[in-house]
Formats: sequence, structure tokens, C-alpha cells
Amino acid sequence: MLSMQRTKTKYIKDRIGLKLYYDVMLFPYDSEPTKPSAVKSEIDFSKLPKDVRTIIMDFPLVKFTGRFDYGGLDKKQQFYIMTTLKENFIVDTQGNNYARYVCRLNNLPDVAHKDVETVFQSSEDIKMVKRSEYFKVLYEDVEYNIEITEEDEDTFTSVEYNGNYIMDSKLESEIIEYFNKYR
Repeated sequence: MLSMQRTKTKYIKDRIGLKLYYDVMLFPYDSEPTKPSAVKSEIDFSKLPKDVRTIIMDFPLVKFTGRFDYGGLDKKQQFYIMTTLKENFIVDTQGNNYARYVCRLNNLPDVAHKDVETVFQSSEDIKMVKRSEYFKVLYEDVEYNIEITEEDEDTFTSVEYNGNYIMDSKLESEIIEYFNKYR
């Protein structure tokens, strides 16, 4: 086990350099949390040096699947960006198939352009079908409801007013943009 970890560590050190490797390694990680609310450590992405931000944005992006210790990550990949519907984390596997060390990543730029890596599940018999979150948003003195639904590989967002979907795509777009900026 130790030799595998050294090989993996040596590879990433060679790839990004010793200084950048230790910059990322020395983030204030929480050890073996199971859920986002258990993660107390955090860093502000926007305040990191540019070279560190560039390295982080190159890490594979994976979706949070219910618990940090569910497995499914590649043991040979040490660092990932893990995302929920509303939060982002940097995770360090330390040679395991789960997020062993986790740190909340605040002010991460939009990662919608990045491909989401497929995470194999520790049990092929369990698969998330759908996850939804609902928000009330006060936009220009009018209260709207936003529903964000993750289904299979897709994310859908809808905006409602008084129980009816907003059909004005420009207004819907403005409300979603406002929501994403201030949530």
C-alpha cells in the first residue's frame, strides 16, 4: 500500500511541481467527513495565487453522491473538485477510493464548462434517480420559487410565480442569474 501511495504522490509532484503540490496539500482539510455540514475547513479560491487556482481548475470534477465516504473515486487520482448543487469542495483521496480529506472551496468560478467525471459506485445496485432543491428568491420586489433538479446526468432549473412556470425566457434568465450571483 505504501509503495502505491508513493508512486501516486511522486506522479502528481512531478506533474505539478513540489511547491504547488505542497500548496494544495497544506490546505486546512477535515479528515474523513461524511456529509457537507461536517466540513468546517474552507478556503477562498479567489484569494489563492494564480498558479494554485490554475492547478485546482485542472483537477477532475465529480458530483457529490450522498456521502464523502461512499467510494467510487479513482485511487490513482489524488485530488478532485467535488460539487453539490450549491457547494464545491477540494478532496484528497490519499490513495483511497473515497474523499478522505475535504475542504470547502468558496468562490470557485463556474465549472459548468468542465466535464463531470463518471464516478463508479461502490454498489452498482444503488443509483441516484433524482435530487431536487427549492429556493424562494425575492427579485425586484416579487417572490419567485426556483427548483433545481439533478436527474441522471442533467440539471434542470425552473422558475415559478404563484404556482405557474415563468414562460418569459428573458425574465427567467435574469432571475436565475440573480440567484446564482447571490446565493
